Amino acid sequence: MATIDQRIEELIGSDYDSIPTNSHNDLINSAVNEIADMLPSELLLKYVQYKTDISTSGGMDNIEEKKVLLVTREVADAGTEVRECTPVPYFEFLRAQDATSIYTATVESPVYTYDVNAATDPKLKIFPVPTLAQKGTIWHFNYPAGDTGTGSTVLGLPNSCIQAVVLKACINLLQAYISDFVQDEEDNEMQTMLSAQMQSLQAQFQQEMARFIEQDATPRGE
Repeated sequence: MATIDQRIEELIGSDYDSIPTNSHNDLINSAVNEIADMLPSELLLKYVQYKTDISTSGGMDNIEEKKVLLVTREVADAGTEVRECTPVPYFEFLRAQDATSIYTATVESPVYTYDVNAATDPKLKIFPVPTLAQKGTIWHFNYPAGDTGTGSTVLGLPNSCIQAVVLKACINLLQAYISDFVQDEEDNEMQTMLSAQMQSLQAQFQQEMARFIEQDATPRGE
């Protein structure tokens, strides 16, 4: 199977990374990130590769660069019954811990939030606090940071989305090309051709993504 780099090369040429020399990997990863954010969590859950269990009030560390897909908490010590946790703002999370409030969260209606009080160590926290016998679980998509282009797939994305990744990456790279032409005042005809190609790829990308997303957010094309 062709790599993402090879598929990009087939669309926009073998020197696609010669202008954004220092950023072409970032531009490809940016395409992956955008597509992951556009896809419904229900679809990504079918291909989820990462989950983190928590069993203390400390919560889940290192939540940066992750798209949280689902948070659950076990109801009883047996661990066979779980409830989906509802995301709430931080101050509502605090209110959910007040036993005298009508908004108190229970094991039947757990909640979660992002605790950013410690600016350098934000955490995802669940209430009621999970325990060793009643753990909480977070399923998440991890945004890539390495050289994604050398692979033919993206961990956590369906293979049927790779064409969309290729198209969006091409658009990002062509934008870098065009920016270089504008700044250096080079061939206007070449700039026009690049702009036309980018617009064509943009139309193809939108059509490709329409297979997976419609206004009702129902997963498609699988």
